[in-house]
Amino acid sequence: MSRVAIVTGAAGGLGTAICDELEGEGWIVVAADLTEPEARRFATTIDVTDPRSVDLAVTSSVERHGRIDLLVNSAGIGYLEPIQSLTEEQWTAVIDVNLTGAFRCLRAAAAPMTRHGGAVVNISSITGLRAPARRAAYVASKAGLDGLTRAAAVEWAPHGIRVNGVAPGWIDGPALRANAAAGRIDVAAIESRIPMGRLVGAADVAKLVRFLGSDEAEHITGQVIYVDGGMSAALDVW
Repeated sequence: MSRVAIVTGAAGGLGTAICDELEGEGWIVVAADLTEPEARRFATTIDVTDPRSVDLAVTSSVERHGRIDLLVNSAGIGYLEPIQSLTEEQWTAVIDVNLTGAFRCLRAAAAPMTRHGGAVVNISSITGLRAPARRAAYVASKAGLDGLTRAAAVEWAPHGIRVNGVAPGWIDGPALRANAAAGRIDVAAIESRIPMGRLVGAADVAKLVRFLGSDEAEHITGQVIYVDGGMSAALDVW
């Protein structure tokens, strides 16, 4: 029997890479996003800020496939603003998507997953550990997500559900390149501070997600694992 995964934020670069990695390993992947991802055999619309939308997406997936073996919370947004310029609306939006959205998905998936066990992977960030400037809401949301990951892991372990986080460093993708083109960030300067000398690829993250969802990781839970080329280990990075 093929295993079933739900991936939120599936239309983004990282979400797409995760879906591709899982499908390549024979998983049935329900690709979920605000706009139903194209070119996917199984796709659904989900708004993680709307509890009804989340419940409907999870329920319809279970009705179609009979189970959920892996939930990947990959939906996320952020703003590049200093604290004094960050509006309450921006703050609330980031927390609602990145942290509360993951909570809503966890809550909706709890009942079907506790029937037979499974795994959850929350896509966090190196910023949950180390805080760059002008990203206060994003940093707070990811630090909160790391805490939620540990709490869910402890609570759900008796049900055979493993909950882990994957925390990438700077991911080479459309968002980063757009910020670089707009002069907001300096890619060369970032790469010079990464011990392994390059940005994180979406595939680097996707491979770890696939591992954490597999039986090979059957005794790993409550962990936040960094995929950052050594940035979180280096004293002089920040």
